[in-house]
Amino acid sequence: MVRRVVLLCACLSAAVVHAETGYDAWLRYARMDAASVRQYQETMPPVVAAVGESEMVASAKQELVRGIRGMLGSTLRVEARVPAEPAVVLGTVADLRRVAPRLAPNGTIGTEGYRLLTMSDNGVRRLIVAGADERGVLYGTFALLRKIGLGQSVAHLDETRAPAASIRWLNNWDVLGRETAGTVTAGPGPQTV
Repeated sequence: MVRRVVLLCACLSAAVVHAETGYDAWLRYARMDAASVRQYQETMPPVVAAVGESEMVASAKQELVRGIRGMLGSTLRVEARVPAEPAVVLGTVADLRRVAPRLAPNGTIGTEGYRLLTMSDNGVRRLIVAGADERGVLYGTFALLRKIGLGQSVAHLDETRAPAASIRWLNNWDVLGRETAGTVTAGPGPQTV
């Protein structure tokens, strides 16, 4: 009898408790506390619009919606065009210059770089995520989500970032411990870096 009660309690508690599976890894977007959520209710626009037809920019838009829903508990309304109300606008600098030139940032952004910019457009608040290219838009979106996840303000953004190196990933898990100074061994033989 005691075993049955223990087994029943274990089954019920397993159904109630949501275990962290690790599936989402760093894209988990854990819910923020009430004070943090209030901070962003005033500064985060309720709408997102993506400029351009790129699949990568569309992916950035979906990730932003997912991240805001997870962290702040609100769902951004998605618009096909830049609306007349406060909005987060995603796009490459070229697409922004073509579709909404007043929203395109000045200056240049390095390859795969981005610019996060909070601006007023005829009295309407805009949060711009402009990428030098499609990857820059995606990286900029993740940078914005990271700022929110860390509780940093998005009220007055003006930040430009670009990677220092064009290739930033090396798969050498299978050769752990075989690295030497100036040389990385990956695969069949050493490659000078």
